[in-house]
Amino acid sequence: MAVRFLVFFAAIILVAIIYLAFQKPHFIKKESSKEQVPLFEFIDVSNYNITKEGIELYVKAKKAVKFTDYDKMYNVEAKMKRKGFIESLRADIATLKDKVLDLEGDTRYERSDGVTLKSKKIQYLMQSRVLISKAPFVLSDKNSIVYGDSFVYDIKKGTISAKKIKSVIDTEY
Repeated sequence: MAVRFLVFFAAIILVAIIYLAFQKPHFIKKESSKEQVPLFEFIDVSNYNITKEGIELYVKAKKAVKFTDYDKMYNVEAKMKRKGFIESLRADIATLKDKVLDLEGDTRYERSDGVTLKSKKIQYLMQSRVLISKAPFVLSDKNSIVYGDSFVYDIKKGTISAKKIKSVIDTEY
């Protein structure tokens, strides 16, 4: 009886193997999508760039996601020490790709001497240290406020060019 059961069971397994061998493979079709799958995801991120002179760059974000060709950070704040100033960049969303940082949402650039630049979208070219925005902006310092439609701010040269500006300058200080 046990031998019959064993032969019957072996025959069923053999039939199943032969059946599966001639089946067409089933693959899950990958939908084409622009959204990539992240390689890593970090929560409450802090990054320091330390040199002989001390901390040169500090970056803090609520969430950072690493993709194959770009990085994305949420609620990000970066502080840099440059030429006697402390500079700060803040944004709701920051995307870093090929040394270009795209800032979106409530974005702002602040410098320790009182210069503040606010816009909904700012692009920061890291190699040349240039801020670009094609969105409306507000630039303010201790004595003036400038409203405009777009700007290019060269941090190295200390120059800004803007389109369609309206300026309020306090002459009594």
